[in-house]
Amino acid sequence: MTKFSCIKEKVRNFVNITYPINNKFYVYKEKRPIFSYAFLKKQNSKINLIKENVDKKIECCNYNIFLAFSLLLAPSFLYKKNWNGMNNKNISSCSSLEKIFLLKKDELKSGQMKEIKIHNGKDSVLLVNVNGEYYCVGPKCPHYNAPLENGLLTKSYVTCPWHDAKFDLKSGECINGPSFSDIPSYKVLIEGDNIFAYVPTEVENYKEKKVCTCTDSCEKKTILIVGGGAATIGAIETFLKLGYSGKLIICTKDSFKPYDKPLISKNISSYDSDEEYFNEIKLKNDEYYDKNNIRYMHNTEVERVDTINKKAYLNNGEVVLYDQILIASGVSPVKLMLERDTNKSKSDTEQKGKVYNNVCNLFNLNCLSDNFKISEYAKEGNRCVIVGSSFIACELASALKKKNVNVTLVSKDSVPHFRSFGNKLGHVVLNILKDNKINFYPETYPIEYIYDNKYSFLKNTNNKKIHGVKLHTGNVLKCDFVIEAVGCLPNSDFLDSKFKDGKNYIPVDEHFKLKNSNDMYAAGDVCIFPYFMTGMFWGYLCMCIYIYIYIYI
Repeated sequence: MTKFSCIKEKVRNFVNITYPINNKFYVYKEKRPIFSYAFLKKQNSKINLIKENVDKKIECCNYNIFLAFSLLLAPSFLYKKNWNGMNNKNISSCSSLEKIFLLKKDELKSGQMKEIKIHNGKDSVLLVNVNGEYYCVGPKCPHYNAPLENGLLTKSYVTCPWHDAKFDLKSGECINGPSFSDIPSYKVLIEGDNIFAYVPTEVENYKEKKVCTCTDSCEKKTILIVGGGAATIGAIETFLKLGYSGKLIICTKDSFKPYDKPLISKNISSYDSDEEYFNEIKLKNDEYYDKNNIRYMHNTEVERVDTINKKAYLNNGEVVLYDQILIASGVSPVKLMLERDTNKSKSDTEQKGKVYNNVCNLFNLNCLSDNFKISEYAKEGNRCVIVGSSFIACELASALKKKNVNVTLVSKDSVPHFRSFGNKLGHVVLNILKDNKINFYPETYPIEYIYDNKYSFLKNTNNKKIHGVKLHTGNVLKCDFVIEAVGCLPNSDFLDSKFKDGKNYIPVDEHFKLKNSNDMYAAGDVCIFPYFMTGMFWGYLCMCIYIYIYIYI
């Protein structure tokens, strides 16, 4: 294979070649990508296959194209691989492929999936039968390693049973959902009634998404992204995948780059620092952001956006000029305003009263640093009162119980998750809480936090410490720390009110574009959009029908 060791470099040179073209021929662009990938045996390298295309002409030199095809075809003939089997752009690459028997054809009916152990049980693959077409892909979702065998199978896709990540059966590409990686796909071979697959000796559970190396016409453009969560990393990945070559500026108030944020409510940190915890749950390594066109600004908030002149004013005094802006600033937890009021008609967020500041053991959960602060109080035998009974409250209760903390939930509802799932499912959750010895106080709410301030003479310190929560019934719950989990509000204060609805969320269309703007977009929790399961979609549809009738009928 030494004489083929330079194939990758030669093909790369061919793809990037810019000779004056006199002796021409034409290749036509299809609606699928120009390049797919093939892999060389006994080499950790992949090479680009030039496909025949049919839409748009691209001119290339004859001698170069013949050189490229001869180099590309050589490994296929040498290793007796079927040329059609190399069309899959995401087919598994490895130092060595081996032909492995999986099943008999009659052992897997159409519409079935089966996870099959290989390599003496060390690895596994997922074999799928769709109307007699067999596909072999990775068996686990890269998000949380959910078994795809238990997922939903359709004609071209398999969907994760846990969080709805959807993967293409042919390529393994993730086309929907929370996963930022693809699953590997392997070539399937049918011999008589036997099903085989070409699988690497070392199987990978996931594949990093391919980054486009081409250039576009956006070198002088700047996109500003406000926020640092999942929507931000999804946007960055999409820009890189599409070959965007302009500037990307990310402003986030978080101290860390994007991490798996749902985990911070499911587990309380056991690490010595929040940096150690971040290294365990980060979505990408630092090298991923180490590109010339990416500028990442931590601990930075956008205070105001001048949409006319396309300027963003930051809290550090800097002014950022942009061509387009993506608002992915997310939401922040509500801080309770307590008062001595027994009026049950008022919701937690509507009550007007005292906000408790400078309290060392009163927490909201919004970021990784908040989780680490809670972990300092989450000691065995300590008592925690959680105000609220929805997702964050119940997940935190479960996480704290793992630390042997005595947990009490206080809720204005009769059962947990009442506003999300109703009474019946709420009772199911309530029984789970009781089985785990988590106390639940229904149809009540706090009116006062009882604290001591023996260090009140110290300035600029969290000098108060809560030791009791007084309920509207008069009961006082003793505690060592309190967590408020009563909802959230969108981080959109920096935006003009004309771009927001009555609750300060940002309405967007089906392309995530803001109304009344051609260069502003929003994604993530901060926005709302037309969805067929909600009234907003039907209102949008009715408006379109009304306009159509008014104009044409």
